[in-house]
Amino acid sequence: MQIIPFCDSLLEAAGELTWKVWNNEIPEIPVPFRPRLYRYLVRYYYMPESFLNFAAVEDSALCALLLAAPVRAVHSTDADRWIMEQLKSEEEREVFSAYKNYLDSNRAAEKKFAGPNDAVLLLFESVRKGAGRMLLQEFERNCHDQKIPGMILWTDETCDFDYYNRNGFTAVADFQSVPLFGKRFRTWLFRKNFQSNIP
Repeated sequence: MQIIPFCDSLLEAAGELTWKVWNNEIPEIPVPFRPRLYRYLVRYYYMPESFLNFAAVEDSALCALLLAAPVRAVHSTDADRWIMEQLKSEEEREVFSAYKNYLDSNRAAEKKFAGPNDAVLLLFESVRKGAGRMLLQEFERNCHDQKIPGMILWTDETCDFDYYNRNGFTAVADFQSVPLFGKRFRTWLFRKNFQSNIP
């Protein structure tokens, strides 16, 4: 397995991986729309100028990704332009609007709790045992080298949130999300400090 910088050429494979991992995350999302929505999710979180985007590949196949950026990085609108061309019905436009509102709300919570020089872990997933840990280690090494003091992320009850408890993160907030398809998800913000974690 090899850790490489995540780049534009991996966007489609990352969208496929995200759809496969989270396909049943929210049953209210219409099944035919899910592949496009999860391809959007990768684009939403991908900031090409960030030096904190990584991928794990094995036999040329993507098996994990970690997208992150300094908290002060400006979010691109490229993903929104991309998805607008993919929306095929009023129902899809309504689903997309609700989902984007949910993402934007949780990103705003991250910024509220982050320090001014922190990094934000934006999207993190793995389908290969051990790949996630390798990506986190590479991410932390780069943060340490760039004097980034810590990082923050959000996760909710649809994900393996206990992963962060097991890997040295501390929950700094616990709240109910904005409504998404009539539900509020229990959501956590996790933080990890880097100052002396890496030699």
